[in-house]
Amino acid sequence: MKNSCKTKTLNMICVGLVLISCVLRLIGYELVIPYNGILCVFYCSAAFLWLLQLQKRLIQPNVRKYLTLMAKMMIFWIIIRTIKYDFTGKNDDVTRYIWYMYYIPQILIVLWMFFTVLQIGKPYNRTFSRRWYLLYIPALLIIISVLTNDFHQMAFCFPYGLKSWNDFGYSYGFIYFLALLWDVIFCIAVLLIAFIKCSIRDTKKNIWMPMLPLFAAVIYGVMFFIKPDSILLKAIKVPELFCFVFAAFMESLILAHLIPSNDNYGDFWNVSSIGAGIMDMNGNICYKSEKSMSVGSDEIYKALVGPVLIEDGNIVLNSRKVDGGIGYWIKDISQINCMNKELEEIGDVLVKENELLDAKNKIMAQRAAIEEKNKLYDDIAVSNKKQLNKLDKLLQSIEAEPEFFEQKIKYACILNAYIKRHSNLLLLKHQSTMISSDELKLAINESVEYVRLYGAAAYAEYVGTCKIPASHILLFYELFEEVLECALPDTDAVFISVSFLKEEINMRMELNAPRRCISQNYRVNSISRMHGSLSIEKEDHTEYVILMLPAGGEHS
Repeated sequence: MKNSCKTKTLNMICVGLVLISCVLRLIGYELVIPYNGILCVFYCSAAFLWLLQLQKRLIQPNVRKYLTLMAKMMIFWIIIRTIKYDFTGKNDDVTRYIWYMYYIPQILIVLWMFFTVLQIGKPYNRTFSRRWYLLYIPALLIIISVLTNDFHQMAFCFPYGLKSWNDFGYSYGFIYFLALLWDVIFCIAVLLIAFIKCSIRDTKKNIWMPMLPLFAAVIYGVMFFIKPDSILLKAIKVPELFCFVFAAFMESLILAHLIPSNDNYGDFWNVSSIGAGIMDMNGNICYKSEKSMSVGSDEIYKALVGPVLIEDGNIVLNSRKVDGGIGYWIKDISQINCMNKELEEIGDVLVKENELLDAKNKIMAQRAAIEEKNKLYDDIAVSNKKQLNKLDKLLQSIEAEPEFFEQKIKYACILNAYIKRHSNLLLLKHQSTMISSDELKLAINESVEYVRLYGAAAYAEYVGTCKIPASHILLFYELFEEVLECALPDTDAVFISVSFLKEEINMRMELNAPRRCISQNYRVNSISRMHGSLSIEKEDHTEYVILMLPAGGEHS
């Protein structure tokens, strides 16, 4: 999902604050005026704006936690650096300890970046192994060793004593190089993991995004060694550059969709096909889909007790409490009201004897059509009974477990897509025994889209086009849904390949780490009557399901 205009604007403001700070530092060099305090305000403002964005945009709790910690640590780094240069003496002990404290963010930020990229590709409710938390032990040991340097001088050695530590220079010790090695190792690990994830996901085209901040850091590093007095090094110092590069790199992972965010979810809600909305506890409508009509807060509160009729009884309003507000939805019953009105008019006409027979014939014709429709609707209800029951239980459990609202709604979307598409296929079967294979493609594609929204990687591909028996298409789609429901919520990757060949049709499904596998005896009698075969295998946490049926149709 693309970034919203608000996110782009705030990102541009952050970059603008950094650029203004660089210009201000250059002006301060030339005019010899104090500028560190102003720079601190600008850099901290940029970090704070980014921090607010992270808390609102990021979906995964662990990713949000570590990136938020990174932003706070950047603010801490900028503040103590400003204190060191503007509020302490050159050779003070306080100044030296503030200098030592630089290594707190330097050590922890790269560790939290590593934890963040470990979370890439994992489902919403899963996290990486807790054994990685053991890395906090060496991190704390390095930090403590630097902070206690006065006692052992194994990080920085002062040959002329602590009194003049900042006048005659110092040399580097073992702990300094250990801290430097720590940063280098984790930066390389973060880069490798990020680029590997880019190469195996649908984000290959966005792999250039994380390269931009890295390219800027490389240019800065080269200038640092080749021309340390260049205008670039005067404009931005190492701590500020590290903070900017770290933040820009993580933001690029969000832009590349390696880290999921909820930008533009409001737009997604607005264009949904349902007439619904969300109201906060103060009676303000926060979100409303385009299919929804304007309703008052009083009507929404009344609908909490029971359905409310509005618009002269043609619309039914329902509402339920959700976390932080009330969700409502509407249902149009105007056609039912029209039918009732027509029946009343027919009853008046039956008063006359010569019109009675004509009315009776019309009623019989209507009854026959209604009975046929009812039979079809009953067939649809029976065929989708399992998914309808699941959907009903899922929606009823939302109020009891509001903290799982988002995940349950996503799963409800998968069930709803199947119910809708399966019902459509049954209607097509009622109209003709042969159906175009494009209908199966559309059904699977819609389900795959909601599987992606649920958080799993999903992809479907097709070969050929033909008309095939409606019963074959229904069997393929029912098997697809059964395999998918068995695999969720654990599976994180689904691949579907359907081939419409001249002699046979086959569908192959591959699912990574499914919750459970489909039964080996699934619809064995139906498949046998169709002269088909079903193969189900599991190997190395991957389930393979292959269904083959004779074509029995016309190819195009």
